Amino acid sequence: MDQLTLKIADCDLLDGTPILDIKPYLPYADTITDASFTLGTPPESLAIRLIFSSQAEAVCLKAESQHNLPLKQQITEVLQCDPRPAYQKDPTRIYGIKLHDFNIRWQIDDQAIHVLSIDHLS
Repeated sequence: MDQLTLKIADCDLLDGTPILDIKPYLPYADTITDASFTLGTPPESLAIRLIFSSQAEAVCLKAESQHNLPLKQQITEVLQCDPRPAYQKDPTRIYGIKLHDFNIRWQIDDQAIHVLSIDHLS
């Protein structure tokens, strides 16, 4: 029977600490440019527009002007990768995602991704 050994080095762990949630290397998300991985497929961006509510638009503008944070661009890139669970395609459901110190609420239908609100987490 074949065995697999995983060697972990240079980590700040206590001896005997369980290591959970080990993920495969995905070249589109990691920084080694000449690496390859055949088990995962690159993400496909959704070809639908994003609509930001006036509240969400205001938070993005404030983040850009006060902190030089391109929040709108980052939200667009994340949501165009469709972070919904594969089994969840309900157009009436409101989804939430955390990005930086923000809770982003959004919906998606066949026409657009609607960014409903962006709230700063305290």
